[in-house]
Amino acid sequence: MRTPIIFSYGMGLDSATILARWCNEPAARNFDLEDLIIVSAQPGGESEETKEQNERLLLPLMRQHGIRFVQLGRAGPSQRDGIAVLSDTRESAILHIESGPWTLYDEMIQSGTVPQFAAGKRTCSHKFKTTVIENWLKQELGGQSYRHIFGYASDEQKRIRRAIPHQRSGETMEFPLSEWGWDRAACAAYSLAVFGDVISRSCCGFCPFAESCGGKGEMMERYQLYPDEAVQTLILEHLARALNPRMTLYPGGRTVLSTVQASGNAAALRRYHERLSELPWALYHVERLYRAKGITDRRLTILETGNQADMLSTLVALAHERNLSIEGDEIADRAIVRQRAAGYPTTEEFYVVAPALAKNKARKRFDAGWTHTTMQQNMF
Repeated sequence: MRTPIIFSYGMGLDSATILARWCNEPAARNFDLEDLIIVSAQPGGESEETKEQNERLLLPLMRQHGIRFVQLGRAGPSQRDGIAVLSDTRESAILHIESGPWTLYDEMIQSGTVPQFAAGKRTCSHKFKTTVIENWLKQELGGQSYRHIFGYASDEQKRIRRAIPHQRSGETMEFPLSEWGWDRAACAAYSLAVFGDVISRSCCGFCPFAESCGGKGEMMERYQLYPDEAVQTLILEHLARALNPRMTLYPGGRTVLSTVQASGNAAALRRYHERLSELPWALYHVERLYRAKGITDRRLTILETGNQADMLSTLVALAHERNLSIEGDEIADRAIVRQRAAGYPTTEEFYVVAPALAKNKARKRFDAGWTHTTMQQNMF
């Protein structure tokens, strides 16, 4: 039995360079393209630019050489829901960037949060890419050995070192760009020579790690071309900041709103405000329990929905009735019940009006922890 060649295809410049060289220069590979399976996990939220470039330049190359291309997504919010095969063919014509039953944007907006790091990992990439592909490989290959190709450039040795310890039984990890000594500049030069165009780096329009996707400048240029991607991101951050004023999209408290404003993207800002006026709004009750540094639980409850003006009036009436102070920022006014105190464990609690996009949510352990901590606080 011939060893399958699995290529985790990231849809951007590095992966495109590998594919193009394999197709154009057979000596650059030591396998038949018939044995190659290109696998891509679609998180939902990839740029229209990524879709356009792949459908115009890369998918025709796959069709020309009869390469099998498998596109995957999550079938639901729980790991138990499994994965969805969006496409599995040697005649790929469509990049299914928004076709998954459960997308990363669905998860972020319904949780009222933005993508984050946890334990040194980008939790979004792990949940919507890595585990999706791993589950498919188990289903497809069972215990069969395989070669697994990754598109990490030669200047990404840190990523390679992080990946190698996670090599699974029967899996052989390979990094062609590193073996060739090709960094991103070399990939861009090859892309320009082969396609007459430099393939963009791939990342979601609401990626908080924009520096690794070409930097905030490149992201803002993309927003100028595709203002609806900016609007989607602005809405996501607006909701997250309303529910947690410290939760900006970019690290260090830098907001996507201020970055888009600084870029002068009037079209995106206009559509953003129009979209806010069109959305239903909700009065949320937010209770947050800080158990320890980096360990936080939250209970989110929707109390009432309606238009923005009515919800703001309800918030003011509630604050007056309960003698609560109202504090605000550029995103939202909040009726404060409990301010976060120093140390752990501690709590905060408030009411806020925001777009009615998030869902009621709390971990099973929340009630016991909240009751215990607030009782302790009330004793002092």
